Order: sequence, then C-alpha cells, then structure tokens
Amino acid sequence: MTLKDRSILEDILNSVGSNDLEDEIHESCGVFLVKLRKSIDHYGENYLLKKAKVMLMKQRHRGQQGMGLTLVVRYPDKNDYKMYTYHTTGSLDTLFEKIQKDLEKGYDLNADLMIGHNWYTTFSRPDIRNAHPHEKAHERPSKHVAVASNSNFINNEEHIERLEKLGYSPTTSSDIERIASDIRFFGSEEHRYHLKRMGIKRISEIVKLGLNPFEIFNNLSFSRIFRNASARWKGAFNVVAAYRNGAGFAATDDKKIRPLCYYIDDEIIVTASEPRPITSAFHIEPDKIKEFGAAEILQIRPDGTYKAIKQYKKPSEKLWNCIFSHIYFARPVSNIFGRVSNYRIRRRAGMFLARKLYDKLNGKIDWNNVIVTCAPNSSRPYGIGGAKELRRLTGNTNLCYDEVLDKDDFVERTFIGATNEERKEAVLTKFDAVHDIIRDKDIIIYEDSMVRSNTLKNVLIPILKWAGARSVHVALGYPPVRYPCFYAIDISTFGEFGYFKAVVELCKERRMWDKIDEVYFECRDAVENGRPVNVAQKFYNLFCVEDVEVKIAEMIGADSVSYQPYENLRRIVKSNQICSACTDGCHPYEEGMLLQNRALLNFFVRKSGRSYE
Repeated sequence: MTLKDRSILEDILNSVGSNDLEDEIHESCGVFLVKLRKSIDHYGENYLLKKAKVMLMKQRHRGQQGMGLTLVVRYPDKNDYKMYTYHTTGSLDTLFEKIQKDLEKGYDLNADLMIGHNWYTTFSRPDIRNAHPHEKAHERPSKHVAVASNSNFINNEEHIERLEKLGYSPTTSSDIERIASDIRFFGSEEHRYHLKRMGIKRISEIVKLGLNPFEIFNNLSFSRIFRNASARWKGAFNVVAAYRNGAGFAATDDKKIRPLCYYIDDEIIVTASEPRPITSAFHIEPDKIKEFGAAEILQIRPDGTYKAIKQYKKPSEKLWNCIFSHIYFARPVSNIFGRVSNYRIRRRAGMFLARKLYDKLNGKIDWNNVIVTCAPNSSRPYGIGGAKELRRLTGNTNLCYDEVLDKDDFVERTFIGATNEERKEAVLTKFDAVHDIIRDKDIIIYEDSMVRSNTLKNVLIPILKWAGARSVHVALGYPPVRYPCFYAIDISTFGEFGYFKAVVELCKERRMWDKIDEVYFECRDAVENGRPVNVAQKFYNLFCVEDVEVKIAEMIGADSVSYQPYENLRRIVKSNQICSACTDGCHPYEEGMLLQNRALLNFFVRKSGRSYE
C-alpha cells in the first residue's frame, strides 16, 4: 500500500474510532487462594464455600465475564483427596447454583483448600474453555493441578512453540492453558529429579517399595518448579495453584506489575489480588495484610504448614507497578504496592489537577457559580480533592462539591447489549442528573481517565447540558492514554483512544499528509527490522497537549478538557517504581515496544485485533 495515495489515507483516517458506547476498560482478572490450617471440623460445614462467595463478590470489579472456583477436599481416613472445579460465564449466583446441585447430589465439598478467579479476557474471546481455574487431572500428584492467574504475555508465539517442543499442544488461545502446562511439566520434572536423588529410577517403583506418592510429593520444591516454568514468560502475571493432595502456591512476576496480597495466622493462609476480599471475608484488619514482593512465592504443604515467602528468582532492578491499579482498577479502600490507600492517591491527583484548572479557567468563569462534581462512581475522590484545592486557590469557601450525577448500579453493564442501540439504551438508563442544582451553573466534572471518550461524549456531557448547565469543563485525573497496554489491561489498539482520534482529526484538518507518511514508513521499517523505537511518539509530537485538549473538547461537546500533567504522576504516587506505558510508551519489556509499533502499523493497514494475538 502506498500512503501517497491521498484517497486511501483519508479513508484510513476517516475509519478511526467508533461510536460504540462501551467505554469501560478492564483489568483482566482477580485471583485468590485459601488454605485451612486446622482440622476441617474446627471451621464448620462448607466453610470455604461461604468464604468463596464473599471473595468472588469483592473482586468482581476485576472481571465480570466469568468466574471459577476449585475446591480440594481431603479424606483423612482414606489418605486421599478429590478436586472439584466449577466455571461460569454468568453471574455469581449461576456459579453457586451449579455448586448447590452437586451438594444436593451428596457431593462432599467441605474443602480445606480453594483457589478462585474473576475473569475478563484480554486475549481470546469469552469462552468457557478459557475460564480459570484450569484443572489438569492426572493420577500422579505432581501433575494433577488447578491454576488461576491474573496474566498477559507478550511472547505468545514463543511460548506456544516452547510447549510444543515439550510435547504439549495447546487446544485454546488462552494463556492459562499454557501456564498450567508449564507448571505441570516442570512439576513432573521436579518429581523425577527428587526420585533420582532417592535412587528410584521409575515412578512405578514407588508403590512397589511401599512408599506413599503423596508424601514424596510433599518434599518437592514449588520454588524450583515455578522458576523453571516461568523462565521464558514475558509479561505480567500473578499465579495461584492448587494440587490434588492439598498443597498449593502463589507467586508474582519479577517486575511486580500487578498487586498480590496475603494474610497468615494459625487458622488460615489467604492470598488475593487486593486486600478488600480478605478483609471482607475473614474480617481481618487491613494493616495486618501484607503484600508479595517481586518474584516471590508462598509454598503451602497439604497439612497447612508453609515455607516462608521467598524469591524464586532475582527480581527486576526496577519495579513496574501498574499506575492504573491506583488510578482506576483497584478499589479506593485498597492499599496496594506498599503505598497509602487508592482513595488518598486519587484525592491527591484531583488536587494536583486543580492547579491546572485554575490557571486555565480563572477569568473565564465565575468561581461563585461553579459546581465541582464527578463521573460516578470511581471518580469521587478526584472531585473531592479538586474541590478542596480550588477553594484554596480561589479563596471561595462556598465553592462546592456536589454529586449531581447518579449512577444506577442495578442496570446491566454497558457492553451486555447485543447491538449498539441496546448498549446506548443501557448507558442512558444508567445515569440521571439533579436538574435544579445543575441549572445555570458552570460544571467542572472530574473523571479518573479518558480512554475512548464515548461515555463522556454520548452520555454525561449531554445529560449535564440537558439539565441546564451553563458550561461543562472536563477534568481528567490521569494523563492522556496514548499507547496500548500489553500487561493485562484491555486497551490494545491505537484507533480506540480518544487522544489518538483527536490527533488524527487535527492531521486531517491541517492536511499534514507528508508528516503522516513519514510516521507510516518509519513504523513499517521499525516493525520489519525489529527496532524497539517509539514511532508513535513522533505522531503525537505533531501537536502540543493544549491543542489536542481543545480538539477533544470540540469532539465530545465540552467547553474545555484538562488532562493531568504527566510530570505529576510520580509526585502523586510518591514513587518512580511505576509502569505508565499507556501514557508514555515506555515498556517493562523491549518486546512491548515492538508490539506497540505493530499495533500502530495495524492501524495504518486497517488490520483489526490485538497485536500480541
């Protein structure tokens, strides 16, 4: 394709974006593991089942396309165990209806070990075959394992080729099958290694010698198994695993991209993606919950004893904590990555942004007529912090924060409808406005971030103006989302970004064909020659942020748009150990930059789909 052909280029630029109302971005998953440390009789019947329901409920914001649960039931009198795994692409109630049917059939589900998972796919289409936990059954204890993960890999082709060389042929596109296969293979290798040290050449000799295979398995090193299994994984991953004999482990990646928490006392061992499921299910005080470091593993034996958390490999020199976990994904009440609560971080972000708002709007609006509000519900701390700082800057103690928009949490999420019209109806039904407070006021509406801009454009701003707002000014708590993320967030194509759409519109208006040609040819060269350079930055540098803000305001119908200045990010979280690749294009892996260039090339050649698929 020759981009000098102006009609082709204009056609490509005109195709960018979509009016699809789906505007939420998604964390890929939430995981948890719970092991009971005392006799099962100590806890009461189906104790873990009751706790599972709470934990799945408290992590549902991390994945609503499906959920799963694996239970390991111990039979001491038989020296045996059974594993039961349940999945659904429906609601929590749907999952427990399946479990209830088995209870009514007489199944013993009084487990002493469980792992659970809330699911949102960032690789394959929603399919029950790709659900977690992924159980691989086998008569040998080291190979019968269920695994769940919060993960996304950027070297999928390499991973598949490696497994095929080991004799595994993945049957789905999901990374969880590959993770489980790796763990199963290297668990078996560890088993063989241990037997060799005992002088046993064949596994079949174990029973002949009167040895208990479960007892032998208890002496294996999960640390070594996981180190070998994950040796060539590149991406973000937190993994929990349960074996049929009641053993298990939880582990993090070496860059600590995602949070994983734990709590241990004399009754339970519990891990989860956030503190909230632990505090809610077990009534544990938040300050007693600890967090895994990078490349750490917790190894749990069948009897409930455990090995102290240790590093299974050397961690990365720089940690890459996902900034979006603070800004949007994790619950406001959660403390993650060893920092203060997300609520305080978001409130601080609102205060920092208020200084830019004051400089931009002072003299243009009457501060006595201003109402600061938020896009319900995750943006509330931003609005509270922003209003507080604006009161200080303006000297107007009457400047108020009012929640003039209401979100109906009982309405189905926006993407459930089968058609665009149904999604539009769902979104419009979700929100209402307080007309008699909004009328004739200048509204500053805080939003945590803007990725696709559709909800602001099609719903919130029209509702505010319909209610009689004199003006609407959008305040975005996060800098521009300009680049794809390949580390377990579903923002993977350039054409979906509101900021990218605005730059495209500016290019079209100013007929900057030669500049776009340069970006295209440099991008194609970078992809063909494997050069890890940030080509998209050249495209974005065609315009300053202020020019793009003006264009976005025009596109979404706002009177102004203000992004959080990028230089504030590290001041807001008080750390340099963050991953902000979605705004600056700097990736924890070199392969991330290569995928980023491929994603940009995909836009130019109109190829749909994620660049890592």
